[in-house]
Amino acid sequence: MEEFWKSKVIASRYEFVEELGKGGIGTVILAMDKTLDKYVAIKILNANLSDEESIRFQQEGILSGRLRHENIVSVLDFGVTETNIPYLIMERLEGSSLARMLLDDGALEPLFAVQIFQQISRGMHSSHNHGVIHRDLKPANVIMVPNDDHSVSARIVDFGLARLTDRDARLTAAGSAIGSPFYMSPEQGQGLAGDERSDIYSMGCLMFEVLTGSTPFIGDTAVYTLMMHQSVQPERLSKRLQHEFPQLLEEIVATCLNKLPEDRYQSFGELLDDLEKMEAEIIRLDREQFLESRSRSGIQKALGSVTDFSAMTATLSRKNLATGTLTIGAVLVIVGFAICLLVPQVQSLLVVQKPEPPMEFDDTLTTFKKIDIKEEKDGTITCEAYQATTDEDLKQLVKYPRLEHLDLGDSNCDGTGLRALKNSKINYLSMHSTPASDDGLQAIADLKGLTVLRMNDCDDLEDSSLAHLSQCKALREFAWGGKFLTERSFKYLKTFPALLVLALDEFEISRVGIEEILKIPNLRSLTFQECKLDNAVFDRLEKSKRAFSNIGFHGTTFTGKMMSQMANVHTNNILLDDVKMTEAVYYRVSEDPRYRWINSTVNGKKVADRAPGK
Repeated sequence: MEEFWKSKVIASRYEFVEELGKGGIGTVILAMDKTLDKYVAIKILNANLSDEESIRFQQEGILSGRLRHENIVSVLDFGVTETNIPYLIMERLEGSSLARMLLDDGALEPLFAVQIFQQISRGMHSSHNHGVIHRDLKPANVIMVPNDDHSVSARIVDFGLARLTDRDARLTAAGSAIGSPFYMSPEQGQGLAGDERSDIYSMGCLMFEVLTGSTPFIGDTAVYTLMMHQSVQPERLSKRLQHEFPQLLEEIVATCLNKLPEDRYQSFGELLDDLEKMEAEIIRLDREQFLESRSRSGIQKALGSVTDFSAMTATLSRKNLATGTLTIGAVLVIVGFAICLLVPQVQSLLVVQKPEPPMEFDDTLTTFKKIDIKEEKDGTITCEAYQATTDEDLKQLVKYPRLEHLDLGDSNCDGTGLRALKNSKINYLSMHSTPASDDGLQAIADLKGLTVLRMNDCDDLEDSSLAHLSQCKALREFAWGGKFLTERSFKYLKTFPALLVLALDEFEISRVGIEEILKIPNLRSLTFQECKLDNAVFDRLEKSKRAFSNIGFHGTTFTGKMMSQMANVHTNNILLDDVKMTEAVYYRVSEDPRYRWINSTVNGKKVADRAPGK
């Protein structure tokens, strides 16, 4: 480590504070970033890299740096010193690893465990959507960070570092196996690269250990452990711990641990769906047991059950943090829940409860709270939200049965409030630049008359989010884009059989992406807004027999090469919106009657529009 601090680049910016720990592949230290005046964690890798390994490490660093998710530790920077020592600069976290929690407290209660599994799955799902496979998912690589509300957040670390552990003593076959033997998939143990489903197998090993206190396979040697992964069937959770687990939880873990990748969950999105069902089932069972106890033995018996229920929650909360302390807030929540259940039973003997008053609405059409509402000449209603508008505000729109046009762009709505408008006649909806969520998309899918949907700049969505809109069978126009979305989401577009017009915002599109776009059966208009297009996109458009009525380019530089590539694409109109052109390109497009342009510049100067229809 002394050699690391001799680097002029490192010493000029970072100041050593203390060593946080050592692992098989490196040392983690706490340092002060003198430029930003904040603490950071620096992971110094043990290996002295060859030129080839150095390039590979930098590629992994770039991929890891792209990951931005609340359940993934952010990589701030990476590099290799002058003496070829690789390092990662990461955000500093207050907390301990899931491995330490298991070591201190043993197996976790199922409800708390399932909630942690969901967080890990969300992080891994985001990672896979960005093309990054972990290859070494295990409790030691999950940091449990305490929150202000006494809950904890799971944060995944060390993405892609398993590629650099070829000389790690934990591994076998001298570089052919990548990962940790207790958590490695059968294919990894055979020296194969593995894919997303290998991470899912490792997740199964992690879940097994969290629920039982031990990994599914423990051999006398690392080699024998790897052989067990390939040939021995894992025990049921209940058999390992001599304690009954919900059947669905048994099935979830068993599915992850299937020997063949095709028999496992095919994505963390699928796994997450079942984990959410499992959480709801555990909560339902706990509540039923509590209510049964109260009903069977009366208030005194129920109060006794509160003690039992609190004891269970105390155990759960004890495992939230390595300190092992029970938060007072958790106890108050449980006791408060019990009192809420019991008080109505007592009050019913003393007073007649009054019904809740009906929801009141603002009757002033032009001054509707937080939403601008207009009545058109034909009697239909158009609504436009303000920045302060929330999903709660949308409930008042149910009083307008002729609401057809709803613009929530730039508001604080995530879409869940649209559930109240399920039976409305909304045919146009804009959600651009909103914190749209998966639950919100499910609510949107219930708007059966929806034909136009704008969802560009929705930065809280992931590729799989688009699957929630698969029931929008009447959708004819769709705009799609967000910071963390990739062309992998395009595979869901073919579920819109009526789609005619598609606008894509800020995507990097390759042959894979355009192939998915061309699977949309009735698509006639396609716009690329600030998209980076591979040459294969133009080649595939040219070779396609699809005749487009319009192809558009927005917010980009339109080059002579792009014009040449568009020469033989089958379309009647090419619209250039807010594009930059050179004078030579401008003269060329002026001679082609297919081209129209608006809001565009030539050599930096605004030119007169040749608008569509002229």
